[in-house]
Amino acid sequence: MDEVMTGELRAAIAQALNSLPVQQRAAIELKSMGLSLADIGESLSVTPNHAGVLVHRARQALRQLLANHLKETR
Repeated sequence: MDEVMTGELRAAIAQALNSLPVQQRAAIELKSMGLSLADIGESLSVTPNHAGVLVHRARQALRQLLANHLKETR
């Protein structure tokens, strides 16, 4: 992948992350840092189960947003 494409992909990922609701964005960022759902829940003042839901919904949204971006750039 060349540098231009890498930069465009990074920009698309940043834009997708910024479009997420605040709790979803925080949950996915904390999960990417290796925190457990219990730790994420504690940080966000939600149950571990709800933290899992937030991570799942964030992943779904990111998958859809990035798929749309890839379709547009082809």
